[in-house]
Amino acid sequence: MNTAMPPPEPPHEPWRPPGEPIHRYRRFTGWDYTKGASLFVTLTLEERRPLFGRVENCKMILSPLGEIVREALETMPRLNPGLSLFGHVVMPDHVHFNCSLAPGLPEPLRLFGNAIRRFKNYTTKQAKLSLAIRTGCVTPEATPPLASPDGRAALGLPGSPDGRA
Repeated sequence: MNTAMPPPEPPHEPWRPPGEPIHRYRRFTGWDYTKGASLFVTLTLEERRPLFGRVENCKMILSPLGEIVREALETMPRLNPGLSLFGHVVMPDHVHFNCSLAPGLPEPLRLFGNAIRRFKNYTTKQAKLSLAIRTGCVTPEATPPLASPDGRAALGLPGSPDGRA
């Protein structure tokens, strides 16, 4: 006889129907995003591990990975024409940012999704490289740079040596 108890339900949130998955896009489905849009985005680390830094005396102290995330966020608009970033904050286990999609973009949600994918890929690669260097698995001199001077190679953008889009 199996006496194991099922995991408890997460607390009910009034904006989310009971039993509905937490990871759900909350975009306004009736909006034509080719007209432009402002978005508030939160990206959270797996298991909410505080890898981006710590709060000390009400001030966020970024870790080396937190600095990489901050720099990648600030670079995102330059590498994604039509996407503007107008506010961000890096917290110990997550990041928030406000961005806008310019009106007239042919596939704005695809552009946005690709920008997020490249951001996550780049910061993940940088985190793995940083860990490998810190643990002595590789030396900084033996690692090829992840980014060309304009950051295009690191994010796999057109015109980068790998030619990905």
